[in-house]
Amino acid sequence: MSTAQFTCPLIVVIPGQLITSSGWNGEFQNIYTNGNTQGIGAYSDTDVQMQTSTDPFPGGVTSRPSALNGELERIRFQIALHGGVTYWYQTPVKNIAQLNTFDLGHTHTGTTDGTQIPTGGIADAAVTPAKLSASVAGNGLGGGAGTALSVNVDGSTLDISSDALLVKDSGITTAKIADLNVTTVKLAALAVTDAKVNDVATTKLTGTIATAQIANSAVDENKIAASVAGNGLAGGAGTALSVNVDGSTLEISSDSLRVKDAGITVAKLSAAVLALMSPKSIQRKSTAVVVNLGSDATATVQNTANETITSVDTTKSVICYGGCRVTAQTNADVHMIEGSARITSATNVVVTASAGPGSTPGNNNITVTVDYEVLEYN
Repeated sequence: MSTAQFTCPLIVVIPGQLITSSGWNGEFQNIYTNGNTQGIGAYSDTDVQMQTSTDPFPGGVTSRPSALNGELERIRFQIALHGGVTYWYQTPVKNIAQLNTFDLGHTHTGTTDGTQIPTGGIADAAVTPAKLSASVAGNGLGGGAGTALSVNVDGSTLDISSDALLVKDSGITTAKIADLNVTTVKLAALAVTDAKVNDVATTKLTGTIATAQIANSAVDENKIAASVAGNGLAGGAGTALSVNVDGSTLEISSDSLRVKDAGITVAKLSAAVLALMSPKSIQRKSTAVVVNLGSDATATVQNTANETITSVDTTKSVICYGGCRVTAQTNADVHMIEGSARITSATNVVVTASAGPGSTPGNNNITVTVDYEVLEYN
């Protein structure tokens, strides 16, 4: 802020100087005479100082100044606010004379000369039915010119209920449905009754229904006649199709058809299968094996012997073991004799015999005869 625009003080008093009444009174007279708006310093020494303003009512709370400069700042704020400008000294958007032309009787022509009312100039909910021209209501609408806008309905297909536009009950007639637009999914279950079918003229049931005209998954158990279930099947006429089983040879488990445990008896086997199960040749053999008991009564001893057989297919042949017996011994007490036989070639069987611990030792020989059969299958 600049200083006063007049000389003050008139006399600079020095220490010890006598202040006269005329000098004292003259100083106050100087302030009284020049301390007016022309003599007091300004508050616009710089552009920044000149632009300084303060909101006197921020957030709905008063902001009181503590000095004259504060008063000026608050006045500047209000001037800028009412002028619609950034700084108080700028030209207002509309001056008072221009604003005076926008009185209540002014007619806005809709031109671009500044007389249009922008969106921000219209208060919320200010446009009432009385403000609307009848021409606002175009095709399908009624109202305006003092009447609320509304949707025109024919009353037969469309209606308004509880302030909501809706299709009227029984309002959609056959004439309103385009040809071939009522598909299976649009029909309620069991909606097409015999009476409805019989009501259709015979001339409209000619021709055939192609696969493409049947919607996927449209044919369910309700659409299938009982006659569809032929031999081995049950269902139709409202029941899902299923496989009939005898329960003794076949069964259904976890929705799967299968052969029942122990369900295949001999009666179910063909002659060819039975032939495969019956041996085409049987060779009954008894082979003697000499076993030396040795000198240790706690040991198991054994020996083998080869037996020649009629040639067989080794991949289709098995040994059926019949047992073993002691057929010759010399002063021996024999315990736990065992025998076995195995096919080693098409014409040879190796026979093994053994005697267990507890037999009388002493290098005594015994003869163990092993009985078995060689079975060859087809």
